[in-house]
Amino acid sequence: MILIILNSSIETNDFEHALELTLTMADMDIECMFMIMPEILDTIKNSSLDRVKKIRQLELFNVPTYALGNGSLKDEYMFIKMIDKTEFRKCIEQSEKVVTF
Repeated sequence: MILIILNSSIETNDFEHALELTLTMADMDIECMFMIMPEILDTIKNSSLDRVKKIRQLELFNVPTYALGNGSLKDEYMFIKMIDKTEFRKCIEQSEKVVTF
C-alpha cells in the first residue's frame, strides 16, 4: 500500500498533485490511502465548495481517507476517518511507500 500524505496548503499545486496522483493510482487499482494532516484539515473545513468536491473524488474511487486529529466533521466530509497518532504510526508502518506533499 502507498500512503499519500497531504501536508501542504490547499492553495498550492501540491494539493492538486496529491489528489491527482492518488486518483490515478486508484484508477490503476494500485492500493493506496490518503492522509490529511491537522492544519490542512482545518483549512479544508473552511474552504470553498470546489475544494470539497475535489476531495470527495477520493470517496468515489474508494480511497481510504484519513485525517490526523480529533473532533467531528461536517456531513460532506464523513468519508474521512479521524485517527490519532498511534493509528497514524500504524498506517506509516504498514505502507510500502510514503509520499508527502
